[in-house]
Amino acid sequence: FASEQSHLAQAKPHSRARGEGWLRCHLFERLLTKFEVALLRTPLDLDFLEFVCRQELYLLQALSRHVDVSPEILQALEEVFTMVRQQSDFTAPCTTVESVPGLRGRPKLEIKREQIVEMLQTNLPVSQIARIVGVSTSTFFRRMKEFDLSISESYSPISDEELDTIVTNIKNGIPAAGYRMVRGRLLSMGIRVQWRRIASSMHRVDSVGILCRLARLGCVVRTTYSVPGPLSLMHVDTNHKLIRNAVVMYLSAATNNRASTAYHFFCQATQKYATEDLFSVHYTFLPRLQGELAIFAEAWNNHPLRTEGNHSPEQLWRIGMLHTTIHQPEVL
Repeated sequence: FASEQSHLAQAKPHSRARGEGWLRCHLFERLLTKFEVALLRTPLDLDFLEFVCRQELYLLQALSRHVDVSPEILQALEEVFTMVRQQSDFTAPCTTVESVPGLRGRPKLEIKREQIVEMLQTNLPVSQIARIVGVSTSTFFRRMKEFDLSISESYSPISDEELDTIVTNIKNGIPAAGYRMVRGRLLSMGIRVQWRRIASSMHRVDSVGILCRLARLGCVVRTTYSVPGPLSLMHVDTNHKLIRNAVVMYLSAATNNRASTAYHFFCQATQKYATEDLFSVHYTFLPRLQGELAIFAEAWNNHPLRTEGNHSPEQLWRIGMLHTTIHQPEVL
């Protein structure tokens, strides 16, 4: 028995090493395939290439804690990601800025404080805001300094613990939400934090879900239901196994799996426990459903769209309003 235990102890490191080697080969093959697909697109889709770089970089960085990943590969991937982001910057048309003549030198470009504050509220990069306004980035920063405005002050003063609590609540409400959807929901709540803080918080709160979505290795993340009270969630199933529910309302045996049989058992349960009033169900749950839909709409309107240069629908609407002249209808 002792020799058998010793043999098993020696076999575990070898099996673990083989598992890590298989996972490492799978990741590198996936990385090569992703880049081949992205580079074979005609014309070259920089948005898709940026998405591939970001996804693979996050995956390798997360798994590097458990699997030996070469630092040279991570560094090269970061350099490619930076180059692609620089090439795929959004190019918006420029507008004409009024100038104020002075005593000496070139006329001063006039940008009002209200205009700067309004543009900063769009959460666009300063370089892009400067292009939209029609000035250089350095000029826009100088005007911000003159009006005592800064980007760092626009971020919400929130601790990591508070951020983790809010992200957990968002994930409970929208279990399939990723980085972009969580960021959109935070912005809709008036909370603005850096991308790196959002990513770190999600790794702390939902690391298994992130790895599952990125790697797609066949791992299934089981959803944990969180409901406010009894009868908030009803599960009707005819599978030949006991579902792990908190309360089993009815459980009956049968020689078939027909719909009529399931309906018969359901009717027996309703005769024993009575039925819910349909008006009460509508009165109770319609406001909740409407509230959930409103939350989803706010998160969607503020989440970045990969195919639109990582701009949210709200940002695209604001940019369009700035560069599109809309004639007001005549009042007859």
